Amino acid sequence: MIVPASSAQAVQGAMIIPVSGQVTGTPSYGHCEDHTQHEGLDIARVGSQSLTIVAAADGHVTKVTNSSSTTGFGTSVTVAHAGGYTTLYGHMVLNSVLVSVGQPVSQGQALGTMGSTGRSTGTHLHFELRLNGIVPTGWTDAYPCWSSVSRGAAINWTFPGLGITPAGAHVDQVYYDPAAATWRTGWTGNVVAGPSQVSAVYFSGTWPMAMYQKDGQLWQQYGTSAGWVNSWTGLQLGSGATISAVNMGGYQPQVMAIDNGLVYQIWADSNGWHKVSTGLQASGQIAATYIPGNAWPVSMVVDSGLLYKVWVDGGAWKKDYTGVGISGPMSAAYSGGSAPTVISQEGGLLYHSFVGTNGSWAKLYTGLGADGNVSAVQINGSAPDVIVSSAGQLYHVRYNGSSWQSLGSMGVPTTGVFSAVNVGSAYPQVINFTAAP
Repeated sequence: MIVPASSAQAVQGAMIIPVSGQVTGTPSYGHCEDHTQHEGLDIARVGSQSLTIVAAADGHVTKVTNSSSTTGFGTSVTVAHAGGYTTLYGHMVLNSVLVSVGQPVSQGQALGTMGSTGRSTGTHLHFELRLNGIVPTGWTDAYPCWSSVSRGAAINWTFPGLGITPAGAHVDQVYYDPAAATWRTGWTGNVVAGPSQVSAVYFSGTWPMAMYQKDGQLWQQYGTSAGWVNSWTGLQLGSGATISAVNMGGYQPQVMAIDNGLVYQIWADSNGWHKVSTGLQASGQIAATYIPGNAWPVSMVVDSGLLYKVWVDGGAWKKDYTGVGISGPMSAAYSGGSAPTVISQEGGLLYHSFVGTNGSWAKLYTGLGADGNVSAVQINGSAPDVIVSSAGQLYHVRYNGSSWQSLGSMGVPTTGVFSAVNVGSAYPQVINFTAAP
């Protein structure tokens, strides 16, 4: 059974068109005049339309080039976003850039002025989108050659894993009721404006604990007999950071994070929360797991479209390439052996990456599809359970020992920001952000 995938559509919180004009090049067609290869969406000026270029989504600036060169992108800006996305804005007017490296930017914030620096034959913007270093398939399909686009309009694509929720999202605890054989949703009582990612862990008792980031800060949510509580850790994160929480024992989760190009380990003691660099570089997604016998988390990291294992060996952090490429949202869970199992959604299909009996990594198609985010959690068996989003709904996927199966829709809407967690039962629980009614 295939998890249904919706056609690409603009969703609240998606990226926006950065400037108005006419499409003169796309990754799928190439340059409109001669069909030569191209990796961005070219938007040319038409008439007296504004030349101001704005950020497609919240993020932070990672590169600024101010150049009158006639090669490359000339004067340009690169911005990193949540979920492993980056955008590049090329051929700007010399000295027109309004931002600097490391600066947070908001969706719609002015970056500079459309120009013709670099390898360019006329005033236009080269707008390039990448996910984990790779140009996603189909993101410009709604914009054929010579069509018109308007600055600020939502880009007609689903942006899996971007993970930006509408303001005032409900935080729900989703659980399975075996007596009624149905999934149920309980509102935690929290309404949170715009979290970009959540990662849930379980220690004991009735409620899981969730770490989430919003507005450049790392927050914690947990349940008590008096209700759910939100608490700021006191730590700052860049707007494009990615996080993953894991139970390593003790009373608080550890969190592995990628922030401004570096991998960090975050933990709490009696003196509060601490954020320490591992010394490793990365710029994409991270998924932390506990593997028995390891005193530190073992994480899977996607960096420039490649999958790495990040772990401690001999007291030093290491980053080992698995030989596997990942081009979409991913999650990891421990299912036995020396490394976590990775589930990824790429191009509308679900993949399973793991270490085989020969000691090498393998990546196999599960036979299932989805169009949104994924969250893997070990319940039992030789592979994790997986919660996926497709067409704005949550679905439950499980490996039956010989093949992957969709157990169907959970009947729960989602913004795409959610995290599955093992609370000691036969089914996972999910901390899920839904649009406030």
